[in-house]
Amino acid sequence: MPIVRIVLAVHTLPSKTPSTTFIDVPYEVVLEAALGRFEDTKIKVEQHVLLGDRIVVSSASFEGYWYIPNDPVLTRNGTVPRAVFQPDTAASFTYHGTR
Repeated sequence: MPIVRIVLAVHTLPSKTPSTTFIDVPYEVVLEAALGRFEDTKIKVEQHVLLGDRIVVSSASFEGYWYIPNDPVLTRNGTVPRAVFQPDTAASFTYHGTR
């Protein structure tokens, strides 16, 4: 039986509606160093959360999340965009298993 990967998001901005998106073609991003504890890290994004003008690509549990602008051109032709950290203690994202 396959394991299903699910992303749940809770966000405090009422104008942005979180939605889980499974990615057909995974892409890479560089997570910008943040909070003095995280270093720049390259990750492969296999799922993300759309928050209006942002694509959340990773989270730091109850400390914030990394995002790139919601612009599909950023990941075309193997380009590796830089994800910016957004401190947000109210945001919660959970990633489960694989597809």
